[in-house]
Amino acid sequence: MSNINTYDQFSEPEEKSLISFDFNKFLKKALRNWYYLLIFSLLGLVVAFLYNRYTYPVYQISARILTQPTEEQELSNTFFAQSKLAEMQSKMVDETQILQARNLVANVLEELNLGVSYYSVGRIKDLDIYPYETGSPIIIETNQLSAQAYGQPFFVTIEGSELTVDWNGEEYRQKFNRPIDGPFGSFVIRKNPRDQGGLTYVKCVFNEPNYLISFFQQRYNVRKASGSTSVLDMTLQHPNGEIGKDFLEAVIDRYDRSVIENKNRLSAKTEDFLEKRIIELEQELADSEDELMQFLLSNELFINSLEQKSAFIRTAFEELNSREMEVELVKNRLSQLRGLVRASEQATSLTGEQYYYDLSSNPLEVELITRDFSPLIGRFIELLVQQKHTRSSVADNYPGLLPLRQELDSIRTYLVVNIEDEIDNLEDVNKEIRQTRDSLYNVLVSSTELRIPSQKITRLLNVKEQLYFSILQQREQIKLNQATAVSRTILLMSPRVAGMISRSISEVYMLAGGVGMAIPLLIMALMVLMDQSVDNPNEVKKKTNVPVIASIGHSRSKQQIVVTKESRTGMAEMFRLLRSNLNFFTNTKSNTGGVNDKQALLVTSSVSGDGKTFVVVNMGMSMAIAGKKVCLVNIDLRKPKLARYLGREDTLEGLSTYLAGGIELESIIQESEGNENLHFIPSGPIPPNPAELLLTERMRIAAETLKEKYDVVIFDAPPIGAVADAFAMEPYVDVSLFIVRYRHSQLQALELIQNVKDEKKLPSPAIVLNDAKVHQNSYSYGYGYGYGYGYYADDSKGRVRLSKWWKKLKA
Repeated sequence: MSNINTYDQFSEPEEKSLISFDFNKFLKKALRNWYYLLIFSLLGLVVAFLYNRYTYPVYQISARILTQPTEEQELSNTFFAQSKLAEMQSKMVDETQILQARNLVANVLEELNLGVSYYSVGRIKDLDIYPYETGSPIIIETNQLSAQAYGQPFFVTIEGSELTVDWNGEEYRQKFNRPIDGPFGSFVIRKNPRDQGGLTYVKCVFNEPNYLISFFQQRYNVRKASGSTSVLDMTLQHPNGEIGKDFLEAVIDRYDRSVIENKNRLSAKTEDFLEKRIIELEQELADSEDELMQFLLSNELFINSLEQKSAFIRTAFEELNSREMEVELVKNRLSQLRGLVRASEQATSLTGEQYYYDLSSNPLEVELITRDFSPLIGRFIELLVQQKHTRSSVADNYPGLLPLRQELDSIRTYLVVNIEDEIDNLEDVNKEIRQTRDSLYNVLVSSTELRIPSQKITRLLNVKEQLYFSILQQREQIKLNQATAVSRTILLMSPRVAGMISRSISEVYMLAGGVGMAIPLLIMALMVLMDQSVDNPNEVKKKTNVPVIASIGHSRSKQQIVVTKESRTGMAEMFRLLRSNLNFFTNTKSNTGGVNDKQALLVTSSVSGDGKTFVVVNMGMSMAIAGKKVCLVNIDLRKPKLARYLGREDTLEGLSTYLAGGIELESIIQESEGNENLHFIPSGPIPPNPAELLLTERMRIAAETLKEKYDVVIFDAPPIGAVADAFAMEPYVDVSLFIVRYRHSQLQALELIQNVKDEKKLPSPAIVLNDAKVHQNSYSYGYGYGYGYGYYADDSKGRVRLSKWWKKLKA
């Protein structure tokens, strides 16, 4: 073997790195396949055009309201400001859930008469002619519809006083105001006297009630404005902005009316109760006055002699009695109030209104107690009413009722505990009064025997008078509330179309074009990620430090031999460059003699199809043209191709025949037709044991004989990634050339080549890159040579063809 002393300069180690994505490779692939980007972008624009043409935009309609708390709520907020119930109070009633309640939405849709939709039929889109009161020429009244009637469009044609209904291909002729019966059920079509459009052909659709309610509920939302607990933002998304505005206006109006109606119903029932109570008190006052008059007349108590006996003691005694009566009355009222408050916990059905009347009547004498319960009682009553109002719109398990119930329980507990404390305090006051009265009793007993009944009657009469005047005041207040009843909801922003939330036409075009372009780019990116083939010289440098001594371009010719004595093509020049690099690589020159004048080359690859036989034949032809005697030896005894590349058929006699011992070496050497300096040895018949034949003594003798007889011996070996036959030639060769084909050889092949070098399985390994495309117009060969096609004859032909194509395009 030759003494190679310059191999190290070709094999400077490169830093290896594993990369998951090669952006340059991706960019080259995208530029090579630019027409796919254009095609998919145009397809995206077509889809966008169809989408914009046949879809309806969606608008967002917005409104804002302010819900003001009542006086009782404000008082309760102040009362519970420092307690743990403050947070519960801030969530007293979730008005957002009430405004979104299914019953409320259903009532609003019924008011708007959206059970039937009317459309003007167009060539592209059907136009909703809302408001139907003025836009539709007909009004449909349903009698009884079947399940299949809902969602099925049908068409009404108006012909004077008659009309034709086209239902799923079947026609029904009828006059206005006459029932139309069919599989859909029965309905009546009336002429709209307010019609302004003059349409004679209308598309109609019956909307299923539950579906219609769900449709609006899914697109309708009420939420508290940020930073506020009383400002509510209402939004609705709908294809028809006018329907959305009317819907929100109807929701607000319906909510206001329900609040006022509930307040007026309670006020009316309370007023009826007070009227009855006033009549009863008037009769009781008259009876008490008659009783007092009869008592005084019967006992002649108009004279003043008794008071002259002990005016001071009598006055004190009377004050004590009056005080005791007042305390007893207040105790009775407190006990009654406590019973009513406790009873409210079981009065969950709230079917009768007598409960509210008893609770709100007979005000307390606040000067006799330490606490004023009137504000909390008022708040308590309002919460009960509010609970009833809320439960009329939602289910019993509705989460919004929890804060109401929690606040009611808190106020109830507070009232019961403090009322009991007040009752105990009043009992202590009574004890003191009785003790003082007992001490005066013996003194006044003789002088007050007749006065005591009179005083009791008078005191009772005074109490009833006070109660009578108080009820009169409450009745006047209720009448005033009824006359001035207004909703506590303030409209901050009327319903308006906030804008189109579906994408605009230009946005759809941009998005569709971008998606169309992104699809092939994504596919290309996936191909780059999944592609493990060698695509450029940089990948070779990153995977191995085995030197690259040449790069062979892609051959457009169908001929297997592209190197001839007269050829000046780019392909021929690349093989000449390979020949020159081999001379430098082995430290030899073609015009010198000596021990290093001989070359023994092994050419192999990782897998079949890398083009090693093509390289062997044309490299051998290039060397033969340079005046060297070259012999090509096909040691691929499994899938031979060498003879066919040289225009011969595989014969029965070849290397396998010689190695088997049946023939001499000289008899199997054949001359090529292209050059007298180029000889070759075919593989011969395929033997059953090719690997063992290459290890025989006859193979060693043949290799040494050929190296003495020829200047260059090139062994065409089978791929090392498939079989190990090539390694048997390690003792007989000087340089091992590995053919790596662009977009065919895998990256693992480079690792295999690096492994061959590291373990020194073959001498002086080097890489020849094969099948470079035209766009890869620069190749690195170890010395940094670069080649393009434009200078050479075959490339000028390509340029002529391009020029002709361009002229035809301009014409």
